[in-house]
Amino acid sequence: MFLYIVFIIIGFFLLMKGADFLVDGASGIAKKFKIPTIIIGLTIVAIRNINARAYGKSGLRHWVDILICRLEMLWEVILQIYF
Repeated sequence: MFLYIVFIIIGFFLLMKGADFLVDGASGIAKKFKIPTIIIGLTIVAIRNINARAYGKSGLRHWVDILICRLEMLWEVILQIYF
């Protein structure tokens, strides 16, 4: 049982590092093509929004995911304006 917990923690860590690698790589490529950072951020949020809808969630969980995506997008716009 302990081994399973260790594997879950290692898998979660590798998943987070892989996501960071993907976002950093995509952002680096976009910056080389002189794409504004607000477009990069909104694209990442949009991809997250599409993935939330793709799994066929229904009911309250689906609406909570959409709300979280909208808040992420709003937060990204606010950060880009003020910073």
